[in-house]
Amino acid sequence: MLISDAKLTERIIQVKGRKYKQLIIYMPRSLATDSAFPFKPKEMVRISISGKMLTVEKAELPYNETDTNEEKNAV
Repeated sequence: MLISDAKLTERIIQVKGRKYKQLIIYMPRSLATDSAFPFKPKEMVRISISGKMLTVEKAELPYNETDTNEEKNAV
């Protein structure tokens, strides 16, 4: 298991004259370049939050807000 501390940074960007805040997670190069690291640069990921746990996984299909895990498991 890979474990490392990461840094959260807030950045303000401007798009078409409007300002937006972004929260960016910076992780150490040693984590991101490890052979066990499952993601590639610019790859789409799905982020979910449950309680105090943040989970990042590969996004295989586009997320549909009407499809929740509970609805899929109910069938």
